[in-house]
Amino acid sequence: MKLLLVYLAPFITSTGGAEKVCCDMANAMIERGHDVSILYCYGKAGTPFFPLDKKIQLCNLMALHPEKWKGQLEPKLPKTQKIIREVLRVASISWAHGWEEDYFGKLIRSDLTEMLQTEKPDIIVCNWPKEANYLINYVKTSVPIITRFHFGAQILAPNSSPGSKRACSKSQYVSVLLQGDLTYLKKYIPDARGIVIPNAVPQYKEIQTVLCKEKAWYTIINIARLDKHSKRQHLLIEAFAQLSKKYPQWRVELWGVDWNKKYKKELEDLVAKYHLKNRVLFKGVTHNVLEKNLAADIFAWPSAYEGFGLAMAEAMSAGLPVVAFRSCQSAREIVREDCGILVSDGVNAFSKGLEELMANREKRVQMGASAKESMRQYAPDKIWDAWDRLIKKGRE
Repeated sequence: MKLLLVYLAPFITSTGGAEKVCCDMANAMIERGHDVSILYCYGKAGTPFFPLDKKIQLCNLMALHPEKWKGQLEPKLPKTQKIIREVLRVASISWAHGWEEDYFGKLIRSDLTEMLQTEKPDIIVCNWPKEANYLINYVKTSVPIITRFHFGAQILAPNSSPGSKRACSKSQYVSVLLQGDLTYLKKYIPDARGIVIPNAVPQYKEIQTVLCKEKAWYTIINIARLDKHSKRQHLLIEAFAQLSKKYPQWRVELWGVDWNKKYKKELEDLVAKYHLKNRVLFKGVTHNVLEKNLAADIFAWPSAYEGFGLAMAEAMSAGLPVVAFRSCQSAREIVREDCGILVSDGVNAFSKGLEELMANREKRVQMGASAKESMRQYAPDKIWDAWDRLIKKGRE
């Protein structure tokens, strides 16, 4: 079957969970006998950060007619359109998204039409509702579409544009990541045919042995882009600052892209304020997540919201116990009480959660082992087989 994965974003340069899932899905569908292409949108040529099978065709929408984009790296709203969007945002985030999507839908409609005529897919999987909006309501394609909610439906469903909501209702299926997401999908897009398929989590053969050992340094790790509103690494730094003197052998490692330079500076200022220069380390991007998790002792996840929390799940699969906020839906659904510490909102509560594990090596070992076992339900073969069945069903 000819499968087109649509991800209209800077797919080539990005190192996040959505990009990893897209690459993993493409590879898995190739293994299951599908002919796979990925449609993305970026103003430069390049190769993805994550590995891709050589059989997968990369299709760059901006490469069709590059003169249209005037050197832009990604499609951007003109200044006047941005002003209108932000005025609309005061009244409704959904309306603001609708204004932006209407502009881009009209802008890329002919390019999308041309791409579909070239690729001739049997079925399309869109990574975001807005992509389904472009294809269903602007291109008016008759190709069956499955729409994915990579992000949490509790935020994405109510704030999606009217056009995106209509597109979800017209999609063959709408895939969400967690059982709780179905509630929000049914509330805000009641006609959508929702189905739960979680992210695939690697099943590591390597055994976590570091947790049992005496060592010079113990490590709290966080792997995520540096982001103030979602990932909130500042809360981890402030929580650790309350414990740093009592636990002088502990340190924090922050792995992830500097997504926002201003926020990175704020984090560096926090480190300086609490005199933690050699205790909180900004490590940048890593190509070997497993190696970093196996060398750590606790995975800290101060996120406000996540679609699934793939980095957290990968850490658990590597045998790390987790500290996270109970208010984060994905943490609440994924982290069992024997796999980590879920705390109330706030720095003090997060600090207490960290200390509960920092002070008790046996508890870290026990929770780490339970965390690893709990991730078996998300084994890649189970998840990709479910997707294979859905794709075939969506084509019927």
